Amino acid sequence: MVAGRPRPLHLFASGHGGPETMGWSRGVEHWGSLHTLPDDQLTEAVRSFGAMPTTATSEDDGLLRALLPALRADFQLYETYSPAPHRTPLALPLTALGGDQDLAVPTEHLESWQQETSLWTGSAKVFEGGHFYLVDHVKEVLAFVRAVLEASQSGAAGYPRSDRGANWGP
Repeated sequence: MVAGRPRPLHLFASGHGGPETMGWSRGVEHWGSLHTLPDDQLTEAVRSFGAMPTTATSEDDGLLRALLPALRADFQLYETYSPAPHRTPLALPLTALGGDQDLAVPTEHLESWQQETSLWTGSAKVFEGGHFYLVDHVKEVLAFVRAVLEASQSGAAGYPRSDRGANWGP
């Protein structure tokens, strides 16, 4: 956040638990440290997450090979991150989103976001699907986000009012 700049209206966290969940089981531990896997094993792991077709074409393989360095860097950051102890909760409305069949991010992981804000919106919103639920439910997710933002702006019951014009800092 930058002093003197408008602050965000709302934070939506999707497909991931709060920082406290970094050490929790995610159902992918059998792969070991993903960022250190050889390319073929990393490719197999990524396919198992539902991010790529399980039956690959040469075009899919080419795309995946091009993405492997970015995926590896992302997994390295993810696997080596350690949240700062004694964090101050955000003074920002926060809603966690996820899929009901996401084996790596169960609902209790989504609910952990409530520790990270003083303006929790009440519960996580869980859509049908796995980790990539958003792919099949774009319209539904966007409608939900729009409704939350509108409710937040109007101060509707159950939604903390976001001060649109408020600034961060001194």
